[in-house]
Amino acid sequence: MIKRPKFLTKDFLFMILTSAIVSVVCLLFLFLVGVPMTQARNHYNSAVRLYNQENYQEALLEIRISQEIWNTNEAGLLSEQILQKLSE
Repeated sequence: MIKRPKFLTKDFLFMILTSAIVSVVCLLFLFLVGVPMTQARNHYNSAVRLYNQENYQEALLEIRISQEIWNTNEAGLLSEQILQKLSE
């Protein structure tokens, strides 16, 4: 049986550990940033659709949900437009 050099085993373990750390960081980014942004964007798109259909109450509800998840400038602008339409 051929004996493996110890440095190869250490390098292999380091490679596995590095791969695991990179995978965990990617998953954390996905669940802490990617998923909430996608949900907020879906609610924003729904609010835009409702705004275009002149259903301002429902659009305001959707944009508020979007802002609770992830607040963006465009959501704030749409919220102002909806509130302006509701006050007319």
